[in-house]
Amino acid sequence: VTSIVDNVVGLSATATGFTSGGAEFDFSAAATYTADGANSTLQVASEATGEGVRGSEFTRTGDYIATWNQDCVTLDGTWEFTVDEATRETTIDIERCADTCPTGTIHIAMLSGGTLHFEFDGSSTVTWSLGGRSGSIEFVCLEG
Repeated sequence: VTSIVDNVVGLSATATGFTSGGAEFDFSAAATYTADGANSTLQVASEATGEGVRGSEFTRTGDYIATWNQDCVTLDGTWEFTVDEATRETTIDIERCADTCPTGTIHIAMLSGGTLHFEFDGSSTVTWSLGGRSGSIEFVCLEG
């Protein structure tokens, strides 16, 4: 914990020389949690850099904000993953409220090119598109 002032908590973490699955990397994150009555917000910025098991250099960054209260939760963020010269970016803007299915979008730019899009419209059906292809997926969603 780096600070606690007026219902705001600041956190930061750093790890160097961390290993997982044969990769070695450094990681840092900073977060701020805010409570304002029934509403809460968590804002996070993170970065990891390192070398994979096959010698590829990588960077992973993420910036997102999660907000919630007793009725709804919202996630709005961007994550970027770069391996050598190729980059994949994921953006999320999703909201889920009590007794409803989610609304919003997820976009995933693939390392090999193209972007996979998901659209949530408040029903238990999510539509997707990638290049010229598209479809829908039914998922379990407990509607009121």
